[in-house]
Amino acid sequence: MTSSGSSLLLAIALAVAGQSLVLGSSSLVRPWSVVRPWSFILGPAGQGPGTTDHAPSTKDQPWFGTWQQVPPETKWFNPWSYQKVTLRIEPQDDGLRVVYDMVRRRGGITHMEWSGRLDGRDYPVQGVDYVLTNAYRQVSDRSYQIDVRVDGRAAAVATAVVSADGSRMTVDTVEAGRGKAIKTTAVYLRK
Repeated sequence: MTSSGSSLLLAIALAVAGQSLVLGSSSLVRPWSVVRPWSFILGPAGQGPGTTDHAPSTKDQPWFGTWQQVPPETKWFNPWSYQKVTLRIEPQDDGLRVVYDMVRRRGGITHMEWSGRLDGRDYPVQGVDYVLTNAYRQVSDRSYQIDVRVDGRAAAVATAVVSADGSRMTVDTVEAGRGKAIKTTAVYLRK
């Protein structure tokens, strides 16, 4: 399935109840649902390919900034659950902070935050009523991966790629489904 509009990269990756994980959207209801910014299903945190014990420098990364999700064009997401989805990615200490603000169609707001390093380790997502973690790691100069876990189990993997001109971020997410992988794509434009 394809939609314009984290995942998230970045796994996140990642609106509660009725939407999917990291920066993309799915109409499938899951107890761990969140807007998708990123996606991949890997082994335990810190054991995926390219994982390092030390996070790469996060200074001047192309994904820093404020991003607005493009509403999906496909009928699969009709009607889309949100008026607006904004993702803010900023440096914090020796890592980064990701803030998700999602405004639902009737005005309800979901606010979530993730702070951590690009070291492939699980860090908690704040703003949900269950144990949700994201593990970020840099894949290339313009991309990163997010492993999303719910209650310690792999739930999704997202890959966020920033365009060469820095104006667009595309997040491909693969969720662990009931016996099959569910793939979505979300598109974000720099504000």
